[in-house]
Amino acid sequence: MLFFTPQMIEKYLTILGVPANASEDAIKKAYREKAKLYHPDVSKLENAHEKFVLLTEAYEFLMNRLKKSYHGQKTAQAKYKWTEDAQQKAREEARKAAQMRYQDFINSPYYKSMTEIIKLGDYIIVMIFYVFFISFLVYMLINKSVAGAIVFSVFIFTNTIVLLRMNRRGPKLSAKIIQKSLFAIVSSTTFIYFSTAFAALLLFLEFTLNTFIPNVSLFLFYLVASIITLIFTFLPYPFMKKHRFYLIFAFAPMMTGLFFGLNSLSKEKIIKEVHFFEFQVKQYYDNTSEFPATSIFTLENNAYQNISGIRLFPDYDMAVEAAGVIYYSRNGILGMRYLVDYEFVSVEDFRLYMKTYREKELVR
Repeated sequence: MLFFTPQMIEKYLTILGVPANASEDAIKKAYREKAKLYHPDVSKLENAHEKFVLLTEAYEFLMNRLKKSYHGQKTAQAKYKWTEDAQQKAREEARKAAQMRYQDFINSPYYKSMTEIIKLGDYIIVMIFYVFFISFLVYMLINKSVAGAIVFSVFIFTNTIVLLRMNRRGPKLSAKIIQKSLFAIVSSTTFIYFSTAFAALLLFLEFTLNTFIPNVSLFLFYLVASIITLIFTFLPYPFMKKHRFYLIFAFAPMMTGLFFGLNSLSKEKIIKEVHFFEFQVKQYYDNTSEFPATSIFTLENNAYQNISGIRLFPDYDMAVEAAGVIYYSRNGILGMRYLVDYEFVSVEDFRLYMKTYREKELVR
C-alpha cells in the first residue's frame, strides 16, 4: 500500500492546475484542455509523452480521490493513500492514451464522456436562460409592455446564437449521458432553489400584486406566512434545518402567491371602473407636465393610495402616454377583490369626457 503525502497531492493538483477543493467537472475540464496541449500526436514538446502520462495519472488519482469517501477516517495518513494497483492502472491508461493517435483519443469513450458532460452542462445553463427570458417575455406581452418585450426578445435572440455556436463544437450527446445528467441536475439543490424561487416570483407578480388589499395587510400576511414556515423548519428533519433560510425567504412568498391565486378562482360578475391619472388631471387644469418618476401611478383623488400593486404598470411608456386606466375586477372566492385585466384611457377620450361632463357639472 502506498501513502501519498500532502506534497505529492499538491504536485498532482499543480499538474492539472486545479485547487484542492475542485469539483469533478472542474477536474474533467482541466484535463480536457491540457490533454489537447500535451498529447504526443499533436504536441511539439520533446517530453510530451512523459507530460501526458503524468497528466493522466494526476487526473485518475484526483478522480479516484473524489469518488472515495474519507469522512470518518481516524488517521490523516489514511486520507492520502492510494493502492499500488490503482496507481499502476492509472499509468497504464495514461500510456495507452498517449500511444493513441490524437483523433482516436478525442473519439475514445475516455475523452468523450468528459466532453459530453461538460457540453451538457453548457446546454443546461443556456436552457435555464431560455426559460427565464421566455417567461418574462410572455409576462411583458400580457401586460402590453412593448419596451420590455423588445428587451427580452433581444435576449432570446442572443441566447439562440450562443446555442447554435455551441452546437457546432464537441461531440453529440448520447441519450444515456443526457438522462443521467438531467436527473442529477433536476434533483440538485441549486435547481430546486432556482425553480421554486422563479415560481414564487411569477405567483407574486400575477396574483399577489393584483389583489385589492392594502400594503400593510400584504406585509402582515407575508409575515404570518414566514412565521408559519419558520415553525415548520424546526421539525426534526435534516432537510428543514439545512434549508431553513431559503424556506423562509422563498417558500413564504410562494405560500402567499398560492393563497391569492386560490382567491382568483371565481366566476363572479366583472366590475368595471375608470380612474384618471393625477398628473393628467393637473395638466388639464393647470397646463403643467409632471410625469410619474416610477411605474407606480397616482390616481385622481388618491384612489387606492395604500394599494401599490394595482397601480403598478410595467408598461410605463404606454401608461405615461395615457390619461387613465379602466380596471376589470372580480370578487374572489375568499372575499378579496382581484384585478382581472386593465386597459388605458386615451388622452383624446379623457379630454372629451372632461369637456362633455365636468364642464357641464360646473355650469350647474
